[in-house]
Amino acid sequence: METELSLVELETAQALFDALPAEMQWPTLSPAYVAADALRDPQLTPIFLVVREGDGLLMHAVQEGRIPGLDACDWQSAYGYGGPIVHKMDVEALTRAWSKLDAEAAARHVVAEFVRFHPGAENHHFYSGSVRDDRSVVVIDLATSDLLASYSGRARTAIRKAERAGLNAV
Repeated sequence: METELSLVELETAQALFDALPAEMQWPTLSPAYVAADALRDPQLTPIFLVVREGDGLLMHAVQEGRIPGLDACDWQSAYGYGGPIVHKMDVEALTRAWSKLDAEAAARHVVAEFVRFHPGAENHHFYSGSVRDDRSVVVIDLATSDLLASYSGRARTAIRKAERAGLNAV
């Protein structure tokens, strides 16, 4: 089975993203988000790297920034959270996919990549580079019918005390 890498346009990348299962469609991983965020700096160019093998997919939407005075650039994720999206790829296919992406990075003279992984998507597991955990993140399911009930007794007491003191969270 052949592993193919493509650089695709925003519309194609977005269509691939939209076709993913809903639970994989984290807003900050959307190609449209990556492209919109790149508008904050004219030195950033959004690029959409897609590797396919059979029905497997690895999509890595990054912002490429030229390094002044050098024939080199870096890749970074959009503000918020980013990182690769992987669908229907086993470990071996993923290894081949990253080999293709690494070759593309070398051809584009990428000297560094900075990724802010999405904590909910846990997509750092699919990344082949070095990963450093540098902060804790709290994830709260806002769709929970009784959010307060999910807190510990001490937390519920503190919240009720704050509400009695006038705290109003909307």
